[in-house]
Amino acid sequence: CVPYAADDEGKVGLLIVTRDLWSLRLESNFQATGGSEGGRIDRLYMQLNERNLFGSGKSALMNFRLQPLSFSTGLSAFDNRVGGGEFALSGSASAFFRREDSMYEGFSVSTGISKPFYRLSQPYSYGLSLGGSRRILRLTQRDQPLFWDDPETEVSDPRPAEWLQNTLSASLSLSMQRGESVKSYAGMGLGASLVRAEPAERTGLKDADPAVRQRFID
Repeated sequence: CVPYAADDEGKVGLLIVTRDLWSLRLESNFQATGGSEGGRIDRLYMQLNERNLFGSGKSALMNFRLQPLSFSTGLSAFDNRVGGGEFALSGSASAFFRREDSMYEGFSVSTGISKPFYRLSQPYSYGLSLGGSRRILRLTQRDQPLFWDDPETEVSDPRPAEWLQNTLSASLSLSMQRGESVKSYAGMGLGASLVRAEPAERTGLKDADPAVRQRFID
């Protein structure tokens, strides 16, 4: 603010100077091979990030990730002061697809709540996060899919080395700060996950003998 003499005697005017900062950002990177003849984009990442959603101070982003054998798209949101208080809340969700035919391959979701350090006098900071996913994973080599052949059989019968994996995870964190002129910090965390895998549908092993299915997973 800049004060100035107003037209009316005995009054002071204020000149307020403002500027608009763009809070919307587009970030991207890519990798391509093959040159000008027959080339293709192997990897592409694009993210649209709004850092001040509707002037509320909250953040939201959309992303797209292209990989040699799959692609995904997702949404994330973050509020660093829920309801104007001292807790932060975040959440994200993504969907995965096979690149060759755009077939849906699964999802992942996560959420977290925490109390970050907002003041130097605040002794503790802590957080809790939860996540889950159900998606197709595969083995690759030089961006090419690998195949599995049962070593217990004499007949060669290669199957795609891909499986459906279900995951649940949770983690807790705690941080402490002490000191006046010199601050010291200490932290600890605890995490756990539950993972279950089974042959993907394209392997043709969903109804196979349990021993064969276990060898595939191993």
